[in-house]
Amino acid sequence: MFEDLSRSELTVYVGSGVFVIVVFATALIAIGRATPISFNTWTTVFIMTGFTLFLGSYFVSMFVWDWLQGDRGGS
Repeated sequence: MFEDLSRSELTVYVGSGVFVIVVFATALIAIGRATPISFNTWTTVFIMTGFTLFLGSYFVSMFVWDWLQGDRGGS
């Protein structure tokens, strides 16, 4: 799957993934400072599960979109 990607496409995928992680971490820090949330085990598990689902669906949608774009060539 990755061998079919050009260097620029792979850079976009990795760069956008890092951007999403940085934005999520910044939002988590801001929420943690603004609200009196106690980050116990269950809160952390809930937040990380939501983040993992979001990031997974984000990358799956990117790969599906790329696959559909490549499939339209008819080759």
